[in-house]
Amino acid sequence: MTPTSDSRRAPAGPGGSAAGFPAPSSGGGPETRRRELADFLRTRRARVAPEDVGLPRLGRRRTPGLRREEVAQLAGVGVTWYTWLEQGRDINASPQVVDAVARALRLDQNERRHLHLLAGHSTAPPAAECAIFDEAERMVFDQLMPFPTVALTGRKDIIAYNANYQHCIIDLAHVPLEDRNTLVLAFTNDDWRRAIRNFDEVAPHAVASFRVAFAANVGDPLWESLVDRLRLESTLFDRLWKRHDIAPMQFRDKLIESPAVGTLRMRATVLGVSWAASARVSICTPADDLTHRRLERLAEYAAGHSAESPRLLPGAPASGGPAARVRRRAGR
Repeated sequence: MTPTSDSRRAPAGPGGSAAGFPAPSSGGGPETRRRELADFLRTRRARVAPEDVGLPRLGRRRTPGLRREEVAQLAGVGVTWYTWLEQGRDINASPQVVDAVARALRLDQNERRHLHLLAGHSTAPPAAECAIFDEAERMVFDQLMPFPTVALTGRKDIIAYNANYQHCIIDLAHVPLEDRNTLVLAFTNDDWRRAIRNFDEVAPHAVASFRVAFAANVGDPLWESLVDRLRLESTLFDRLWKRHDIAPMQFRDKLIESPAVGTLRMRATVLGVSWAASARVSICTPADDLTHRRLERLAEYAAGHSAESPRLLPGAPASGGPAARVRRRAGR
């Protein structure tokens, strides 16, 4: 994903330049905290190699670790905005955006909490949607095989899944981190869209229910950047978004044409999780005996194609998948 400038969300503070851009910090108090934040980000960035997060190591690198534009890409924020943050300029950073940066830099919980404090937040969000599952939760995902199981944030980011979900449609291990979102996949990935047998029925409802969730997050750069991306890359999403339809979240039956095992008729059972109010775990159970048998076959197929199960995203590196994606406006 090609990041865009987020200058609209980075107003100049009292020390802003005449041109309206925030000037580098100096002095004590808040300026000292911003300098600490800048230094902390630079040192954490230097620790992360491109291959650690599934990015190719292209060209000669003058400094160790990730480039600023790579951190911005992984976090889903503008390059200009992230550059200002790392320069210690006087800009606002919401807890959600700081969490996204923490994920991109692969910070542990103590580092993440420290980053939030430096960003001026009294404490890190106690139940971050991006939290990586612990060993007990990983065992639960394993035990739910052969039922495809996925954990989604309120934005529909895919943050964990088991082997059958991974291989149900396309191998998610080969999907770049920034594309692991069910809306992005449904509206910009031809293989994913074709696999949803009732896509024409599902798509309008998916957009209408997402708009309800979006209303509670207006102004959040992560949510707004997702909408901007979908409207740019999918004419269908753009058309449905302009209708301003709203609908409650309904957990409908799934009708999926799996390339590996054929048609799957499933029912989704959706559960809340303790670490994020808006995140959900969706467990797809078979609606008929034939689907049950096919899910068992899918588990055999997945066992031969998965390096490990379940997958935990984001925060874990992509497993050999390409990090670059050709952006296109999809005429769907």
